[in-house]
Amino acid sequence: MYTHQDKILKQLIAQLDGLPKLEVYDLLSILETLLLQHPSPIAANQLLQHYEQHVVQKRSIQKTGKGCFYLYDRCMYLKIYKYHSFRVPNIFYRNALCFSLPKKIQCYPLNKQNIRKHLTHPAIQPALTAFFAKHKTTARNPITKRLLLMEVLDSIDPE
Repeated sequence: MYTHQDKILKQLIAQLDGLPKLEVYDLLSILETLLLQHPSPIAANQLLQHYEQHVVQKRSIQKTGKGCFYLYDRCMYLKIYKYHSFRVPNIFYRNALCFSLPKKIQCYPLNKQNIRKHLTHPAIQPALTAFFAKHKTTARNPITKRLLLMEVLDSIDPE
């Protein structure tokens, strides 16, 4: 017979299906940090509100007057941002994803030409050539819904 705690744990484990172990550790670390600052029992709406104010807003890059870039995903070689316009709804944007290089603020549209132009590290070039031969830039892993490009770049050793 399963206890209540066992049932909750099984639901959480099912949510982690297909994620890399390192990403799960990162998620658990963020969750632990959030829980340290809140009393028991947990009020989900307060926890989500705190998360939005202190974590999500720190990940945005404000662009003057037009909209914001919110961090969508990152790896050692680049950061992916999702653009949100203040004036025009996102349904009118075909591809609202952009990327920037580490330690640089300028964002470029996420497409094959820009990726090849800006990622010039010698360890990356063969992997990019093989990736673009089989996939589009915005192809996703069907299980985790993460961009396949980010999974390929995560697997590359910089040395």
